[in-house]
Amino acid sequence: MRRHVKSTILATGLVLILGSLIIQSCCKKPLPPPPPPVEEEKDPTLEVFFPEEEIPYGEKDIVLSWTTTNAKSLYVNGVKRSGESHTILDRLFKDTTFIFKAVNIKKEVGKEITLNIGDWTSSTFGLVSYYPWRYKKMSISDMKDNVLAWWLPDEEERSWVFYYHKNGVTTYSPDLSTGRTLWSIKNDSTITSNGFDFRLQVSEEEMILSYQTRWNGQDVWFNLIFEHASDTPTDP
Repeated sequence: MRRHVKSTILATGLVLILGSLIIQSCCKKPLPPPPPPVEEEKDPTLEVFFPEEEIPYGEKDIVLSWTTTNAKSLYVNGVKRSGESHTILDRLFKDTTFIFKAVNIKKEVGKEITLNIGDWTSSTFGLVSYYPWRYKKMSISDMKDNVLAWWLPDEEERSWVFYYHKNGVTTYSPDLSTGRTLWSIKNDSTITSNGFDFRLQVSEEEMILSYQTRWNGQDVWFNLIFEHASDTPTDP
């Protein structure tokens, strides 16, 4: 009988110990998975495409483009850019440098490119805007540009000076006007000034603005002929 009681007690104890171990095993938090292996950061690459030939003075809407690999960010002159191209909206009047940087995480690669800008004579925009103008003479010509009549400006008209600024604004000498008007080059043979289109002929020495009218019963060109008023640039 005593032996039976001892056996019962021993069995009961074993059951309690096993139950306790099972409970502890069930309630214990599972170990976290091992961290993934660290992948080595790849070196980014960068290739930039841009006009390598000389760009006419005052040109705008110039496109810079690029391709990259292993890069999460691309910067142009410190400004983050998306996509694969950037259009320069401002007109360029001198050689201009752009710094590109492609960045992965910590690794980066950079490139520096320079756009070479031509002299003011390399564009119609530059020929119009570089120096101020004054009247040289006026003329009337037929539609084939045969001169039918011409005359010189008087002393007052000769003193008027016209400044075609690089920002698209026209100003005048105070004896003519204190106002401002807008101008733009529509194409190499057309200028828009104060909302009106004029035929444009321009060189390093002379500018002719013409509009069509009627004279002595025929269609003619009325020509305003200018020469430089100064050898000081309009926008030094």
